[in-house]
Amino acid sequence: MGVKYNMAVKTGSYTDRDGKEKNTWLNVGVVLEGKYGPYILLKRHFNPAGVPCDSDKDVIPISLFKPDGGSVPPAAPPTDEGDVPF
Repeated sequence: MGVKYNMAVKTGSYTDRDGKEKNTWLNVGVVLEGKYGPYILLKRHFNPAGVPCDSDKDVIPISLFKPDGGSVPPAAPPTDEGDVPF
């Protein structure tokens, strides 16, 4: 039951010393593979209302990153919740 993906939302951007624009990310959970298929563990404190987005949309994008990608802060190790039957 390893982490398949880290889930992250873009929270902003900045310009580094070399003048390149970089994004800032917030890790909001993980996608795991269980006995009955993939499932997510979403951080309890994550409030999607705080994610910057276009005001005319009612959805926010959540990006998936491989755990070894390095571009997103690593997720906290998942708790042993057992297999979720859905």
